[in-house]
Amino acid sequence: MRNINPIDKDVAKFEKELIEFMIRSPLFFDQNQIFSMIKSYFVTRKYLDQASLRKITGLSAGKVSQELHNLIEMGLIEENKIENSRKIIYSMKSIQKSFLASAINAVKEIAEWQSNLRKIKEELDRDKEELQKLRGYSDIYKIVNLFSISLPLNEKMLEKLQEYYNK
Repeated sequence: MRNINPIDKDVAKFEKELIEFMIRSPLFFDQNQIFSMIKSYFVTRKYLDQASLRKITGLSAGKVSQELHNLIEMGLIEENKIENSRKIIYSMKSIQKSFLASAINAVKEIAEWQSNLRKIKEELDRDKEELQKLRGYSDIYKIVNLFSISLPLNEKMLEKLQEYYNK
């Protein structure tokens, strides 16, 4: 396991601009800013410990710990214990696998809404006469209907993403 070395100030400035760009990019459209920032630092540095993350992000120890836990749970990073030490270094082994795992998690979240969407659509259909008098009904109905139609595609996409991830 390698030690975490500080980086040059000019490189750090460039890295910060890159991180800000990534956070605003479509790659992170479904994630909160702190989570995206920490994940981005793993893209640029690969190996980080909690102290380094606190220093470069300005976040509290508790917040860093919480986000690291989330990243581990999602399979985006892994924890590596240094032999003969209590120190832990976290790493992102594969950027590609990490982004695939993020996509899988996002698609799974949509899948969890499947039964709720079906219920909402049923209610909108059942109470259509009364509800269509209300402003925004047709827009909401179109959105719910679009998501309902796309659910089988979502299931197929999840299957393919998981298949590709496991290769």
